[in-house]
Amino acid sequence: MPRTLSEQQKAALMAAKKKALNGRSPLEVGQAKARTALQWVYRWGWSSAQVIDELGGGRRGLASRLKRAGMLRPTRTEAGGVMQGVPVWIYTLTPAGVEEVERFLAEPELLPYRRDPYRVQQARLRHDHWVQSLTARALRAGQIRAYQSGAELARQPAPGAKQHDAVWILADGQKMAIEVELSAKWARRLDQFVLGVCNVVDPLVGRRPVDAVRICSDSPAIIQRYRAALQPSTSFCIWAKNSRGKWHTTDKGLVTTSVSDRLSYHLLRR
Repeated sequence: MPRTLSEQQKAALMAAKKKALNGRSPLEVGQAKARTALQWVYRWGWSSAQVIDELGGGRRGLASRLKRAGMLRPTRTEAGGVMQGVPVWIYTLTPAGVEEVERFLAEPELLPYRRDPYRVQQARLRHDHWVQSLTARALRAGQIRAYQSGAELARQPAPGAKQHDAVWILADGQKMAIEVELSAKWARRLDQFVLGVCNVVDPLVGRRPVDAVRICSDSPAIIQRYRAALQPSTSFCIWAKNSRGKWHTTDKGLVTTSVSDRLSYHLLRR
């Protein structure tokens, strides 16, 4: 038998709805959510229904609504439903979706958006979906106030700088780089990862591109491996190519306390 709400409960519910609307009509709220979702897909290149619905406040159906409106195009993935963490469908912008986004952007925010979903790297879907999910949750929880996607960071590379998966702008304005690591690195690749992390957060190398780095993985063993490699006073090799294009070690580096103090580790959980 359905429970009848008391007058007090009804009043509390109406007050909560009014607060959520923040002086806007339901139509305006819906349009704002749609715009946020479309801009997200524009900035990341693609997204999933799970992430898009997270941006819309956690209620399901926003991705489907934008698909019906002709703004998003769904494409079935190769490993979706087989490999855990890979969405069954990804959503990319249609021409109408791109036009809708670019109506509200300033010139520096424009991106050369690629609409072809078959150019999305299937091998990176699980990794990139984790990066998007983490960022969407952090935004919704108010842990960050803004972000830079991998696509945006790739457009402004600094010579020799590490390419981050994402950069979060925290409430105090500090920047935190996000590194999602789903497979272990060894030998040269591990050394290059450690050097890249040191270069972006060590105050001794000059102006830091970011203030901190968070290393995320769904494997406790991988997190332990990176934690050990980035302990203070841990040495690593510095690599370069010789005249024949072969990699060889040229020097040794040392992880400093000023680097390790700016690192954090996060175990990914669904």
